[in-house]
Amino acid sequence: MRPPPEHERGGPDPTATHFPDLCLRKENLRARMRATLADLPQSWLRAAGEAAAMRLEEIPEFRAARRLAVYLAVPQEMPTEALIERCRQENRALAVPAWDADRRTYRLAAFFPGMPLRRGPWGVPQPAALEWVETPEINLWVVPGLAFSEEGMRLGRGGGWYDRLLAGARAPRLGWALDVQVVPFVPAARHDIRIDRIVTEQRIVNCSCRKDERGLTMEPPTAADGGCRKTGT
Repeated sequence: MRPPPEHERGGPDPTATHFPDLCLRKENLRARMRATLADLPQSWLRAAGEAAAMRLEEIPEFRAARRLAVYLAVPQEMPTEALIERCRQENRALAVPAWDADRRTYRLAAFFPGMPLRRGPWGVPQPAALEWVETPEINLWVVPGLAFSEEGMRLGRGGGWYDRLLAGARAPRLGWALDVQVVPFVPAARHDIRIDRIVTEQRIVNCSCRKDERGLTMEPPTAADGGCRKTGT
């Protein structure tokens, strides 16, 4: 049986005004997940990505989507090559995150397999020629992360870029992850974006949002200054 989150075991009240150890708890989980992923060979990761791509037919939102926001994986991240190839075969349009140097932020850029790429900030690959795609054009988001909970909380790498990208998104959001990245509890603030489903090499998780008796979502709120200080991606 999956253990309950800390706040259900008598831990800190997640609906309190202050939650000073939120950033530390996030960093501890990031360190643990990075260590887990570092031990996985690339051949195993590729096989996991292929197995996850085979599950997509089970998802109605994928079957209906004509334009997807995906990502170009870096080492020790759930691969997207099989997902991208499937989209190419099925004539689905794609977009990926790319750095907008003028706006100093990430936006979505059109992507097709085989196009020239370059390294953006933090070594993340992106199209060499940028054709921007606006958020309302996306029918489905495929989102990376270091960890996910079955309630739909996502832990990124600490930069907050995906939270900003997803802030105005109306389309469904799929977490794309290894099964070892689905954990019992992800510490999160109220501004952190939830995922609708998680796709792994072993299963599809339909995420549900637990609420307390007051109707409040049960995750730790942000600190008084608006959240943790963000660095990196």
